[in-house]
Amino acid sequence: MKRLESDTAIKEALLRVMRSRTLDSVSVAELARQAQVSRTTFYAHFNSVYEVFQALIGDYMADVQSLDGRLSDMRPHAPRTYPDSNGVADGPGEARPSCRTGCIAIPYCQKIRSAGKYAPVVADPRFLPELLRSDHSIDREFFSERLAGSSLSRRQIKALCVFQMSGCHALATSGLASEGDWPELQETIDAFIDGGITALGKKHAALTGTQAAEQGVS
Repeated sequence: MKRLESDTAIKEALLRVMRSRTLDSVSVAELARQAQVSRTTFYAHFNSVYEVFQALIGDYMADVQSLDGRLSDMRPHAPRTYPDSNGVADGPGEARPSCRTGCIAIPYCQKIRSAGKYAPVVADPRFLPELLRSDHSIDREFFSERLAGSSLSRRQIKALCVFQMSGCHALATSGLASEGDWPELQETIDAFIDGGITALGKKHAALTGTQAAEQGVS
């Protein structure tokens, strides 16, 4: 079995096992057996079962649309369609290539609603904390760039990103997400986020200008 094939086999095995088992209950020996690879081969790819879980999160997030791309695509008069993790369209409209890999990008909220084969990973309580700790939270760069002219600290900008990602995750996994008006809900939330960021940037820009003027007078 080639290296890439072994890597894929191990990850696919964990997806299968997590359909009926918790992550903590899966051992390296069992995962290697399910993937039909030796323990030596397993450790040539991953250091632990949790590292496989982290790799699955990376795969899952590869085609997630950045917040920047999502806000740029906002068109209340033209609803959009985003394929789920199995490539099936979910809702009206159009998907756009706007993710890090140049693939068809899917908004995070929509991705969570249509997790497909990754549903056991997304349902695991460690998914969101791991996502927020990792580099897969692709909106951090957007917040930093959008608020670059403000006086916000890196810690404040990170807090905004965590707030946005956590809120989006909570909404997408709530009962509201199962209703038929999801496109309208998503447009509303996107507009709220965009307006908040714009207002925050203006507020801090005005504050910085006032402070500069006061220093000039003194």
